[in-house]
Amino acid sequence: MNLFVSVLKGFKRRKANLLFPVLGVALGVMLVVLVSSVGAVGKAAVSKEISSLGLGGLMISAEDGGFLGGGELECIRNTPMLDKATPIIYTYSQVQCANDQSDCILWGIDDYSDDIMNISVFYGRQITKSDLIAHKNVCLVDASYAKKTHGRENIIGKTVSLSINAEDIEFTIVGVTDSGKSLVKNIVSDYIPCLVYVPYTVLRVVGGEDQFSAIAANVKESVDFNRAETAVVNKLYEYGTQNSSYKIENMFNYTQTIDRILDIITLVLSGIAAISLVVSGMSVMTVMLFSVGERTHEIGIKKAIGASFFDILFEFLLESVIITVIGCLLGTAIGTTLSFVLCKAFSLYPIFDSRMIVICITVTALFGLLFGIYPATRAARLNPAVALRQK
Repeated sequence: MNLFVSVLKGFKRRKANLLFPVLGVALGVMLVVLVSSVGAVGKAAVSKEISSLGLGGLMISAEDGGFLGGGELECIRNTPMLDKATPIIYTYSQVQCANDQSDCILWGIDDYSDDIMNISVFYGRQITKSDLIAHKNVCLVDASYAKKTHGRENIIGKTVSLSINAEDIEFTIVGVTDSGKSLVKNIVSDYIPCLVYVPYTVLRVVGGEDQFSAIAANVKESVDFNRAETAVVNKLYEYGTQNSSYKIENMFNYTQTIDRILDIITLVLSGIAAISLVVSGMSVMTVMLFSVGERTHEIGIKKAIGASFFDILFEFLLESVIITVIGCLLGTAIGTTLSFVLCKAFSLYPIFDSRMIVICITVTALFGLLFGIYPATRAARLNPAVALRQK
């Protein structure tokens, strides 16, 4: 305890000399915390975008460009390991509204699609079961298209003309989706100008699409995706024949792959940022060596009145560790504050990698110990008679 008090008193006398090594350590730690936080937030944002595209379960389709029918849909829905399943019919089309004609992708969906594909309705409502049964000419358009054609997002009740099988058919807009704010939608907006959702039964009747392009399904919680995939294959073979060929894409594997890539990128960037910790550790060693030269007479007095080799050694090691820990705590506080401010500025939910922060603090303290060994040993080995003659 007396050693600790002595170190703190020494800091008070030399606070100007200690400012730069503390700030150096703080800068290095701040960069590591900031990069790890950005990586965690980016990973969460990408996962959310992937989920918004319906890539959270299984996508079942027929091999060689074939189609699936109502029998396969019921078969998949009756698979115990699956939660919900929805048919997907999609085709390229043209949409005309308020003197604007644009290319679009026309999606035929049902009342389960929101739970599986995460179609977020901004205004209005989703496609309902009554729409499916009555084959109603209703649709959902994305908010960006609504704003483009009418200058506002809420255009519930307006009509659009969709080209289906070379025939222009009018549909009433009952919902506006929030897909216009999607990161993925913004990236591919040049290739997919507009998304329009209609009841799949309308496409089957009007468009002559008696079969589905694919079937999307959600796996129940706590169920292994690979086991669910095997169960679906077995169920489909029970329904059809052994000669039937189905393609099942496990979208969870794609998500895991992207997560691993993001983890590697974050780790590499954190490693680059950690180089600054090594540089700051060397600055701590330089300051401690300067401190030894500056306090030679003081060290001589301490040895003359009975201070041992280890007393001097531990004092300088403690000083080095305290400098790095103070810098580390300061850098962590600044890094987390900056991450929080940046996330709020970009309307993102702040996420902090607590494991990385703990590792950073531990490694920094070890650096303080490591880079303090040489100055501390040099101070402890000073000859008291020689040290006392220096002023």
